Amino acid sequence: MSSITLPSNFNYQILIAHAASSLDVLLSNSSYSSIFILVDENTEKHCLPHIVGIPALNSAKIIRVQSGEKNKSWESSSQIFEHLIEGGADRQSILVNLGGGMIGDIGGFCASIYMRGIRFVQVPTSLLSMVDASVGGKLGIDFNSYKNLLGAISNPMEVIIDPAFLNTLPDIELLSGWAEMMKHGLIASKQHWNQLINSESIQSAAIKDLIMQSLAIKALIVEEDPLEQGRRRLLNAGHTIGHAIESYYLARDQPLPHGLAIAAGLRVEAYIASEMLHLKTQNRDEIWRAIDKFFPLIQLHLDMLDELLKYVGRDKKMDAGKLRFVFLEDIGRASFDQLLDMESLRKLLIMYIQQQ
Repeated sequence: MSSITLPSNFNYQILIAHAASSLDVLLSNSSYSSIFILVDENTEKHCLPHIVGIPALNSAKIIRVQSGEKNKSWESSSQIFEHLIEGGADRQSILVNLGGGMIGDIGGFCASIYMRGIRFVQVPTSLLSMVDASVGGKLGIDFNSYKNLLGAISNPMEVIIDPAFLNTLPDIELLSGWAEMMKHGLIASKQHWNQLINSESIQSAAIKDLIMQSLAIKALIVEEDPLEQGRRRLLNAGHTIGHAIESYYLARDQPLPHGLAIAAGLRVEAYIASEMLHLKTQNRDEIWRAIDKFFPLIQLHLDMLDELLKYVGRDKKMDAGKLRFVFLEDIGRASFDQLLDMESLRKLLIMYIQQQ
């Protein structure tokens, strides 16, 4: 077992350990009136059997939701609340979120507002949720096809990362986490970036070390800005355009894996940064080559523009009609809160489309 060294203002720990034994210790050492486990159909089948045998979970109640981004919704949240009420959950209950980013987001969101907040544990089972949602306490659900429109910031009791769960994932799910790790390298660590892009396989034996590096990068950024008032906004790199692309496909009932959307967002935003003279062309080209090495190209088209800009316009980073953008300045360095008006963004997207 190992743990991530978190800043002193964090009131929880992140363990990289065997999930069942770690949960047994955590739940046995505290008094909870009831224990609930949130799963989707995939984690119920592949991950739940790895933890249900521990004594502390003998009386746990299972809450089931359907997988997929389209189910990270108010309707699914309402179902979770109903199960908590029917199961007699009170302020001394605890919710164990066993799953990927969708489960961690919606489960943490529901726990944070049920009875003004009950305790919860994150047990991420996807690479994306391990390296992204594990640090920082940002929780949320989508609403009317807008990504994470409703949300809260609330920390879990503990985060338990068991790399063994990665063996249950198809490559496309691993890629979703890989995109976030590449983002961490781009905004804060050229060394981390180089290790990632020189990897021959995302199934590498070094994946545990790379996970810890990404977690450490995010922890340092969150320490400086826990409420996302400043430097934490660097973590939005790739997400302004990436979320718009994700919302575009979600609205058509053709959900795009989060990592593919974020990789596409990083690709577009690297182009924008180079055209705005923040990023050297050779660095942009290196970023494009690295993204294209691991991810399929998500083509943008002119007939997508109006809708993409509509989603960008509802982004929480809008400020008086202008977008607070993250611009890459070099590999391993970025700046936040760079203002870009929507008409300039439209022109830049047209230019990108013409040479993508």
